[in-house]
Order: sequence, then C-alpha cells, then structure tokens
Amino acid sequence: MARWPVPLEAPQPLLTAIEIARLLGVSKQWVYKWTEQGKLPCVRLPGRTIRYDAAEVERYVESLKRTSPVVHAAVLPFVPPNKINP
Repeated sequence: MARWPVPLEAPQPLLTAIEIARLLGVSKQWVYKWTEQGKLPCVRLPGRTIRYDAAEVERYVESLKRTSPVVHAAVLPFVPPNKINP
C-alpha cells in the first residue's frame, strides 16, 4: 500500500494547435482537420478551446511512422522532374 505523500510528476503544459503545427511542420488547419476527424488526440476545454498533450501527439505521430508508408515517402529526397529521365 502506498504511503502519503506520494511524489507526483508535474503536469506538462498543454499546447495550442499553432504550437503543435510548428512542432510537426504542418499548417494549423491540418492540425484542426485531423483533430475534427478524430485522428489527432486532444483535450477539449470549455468554450470550444482545444489543447494538445505533446507526448500524446508524439506517440501518435510515431505510430504513423510505423504503419503508414505515406509518412516515409515524405522523407525521400527531392528529384527534379528533368533529372528522372535524362
């Protein structure tokens, strides 16, 4: 049985859509779109306020990297069209 006081971790601050967009390198609209589709984990606060736990978002993005080939395609080097078939 635990004895009091039990040390608690300090809660991490919740981030805004703009902050998450900057971290992920996407637009704020992309963040809102994926939030409304239920793809991006969020915390809904009173007054239509939405915040994001950075650790949860990071876990979600990492899960995409493991399961989605589209995410991996984004990191391929850019090849100009005139260099594809010289």
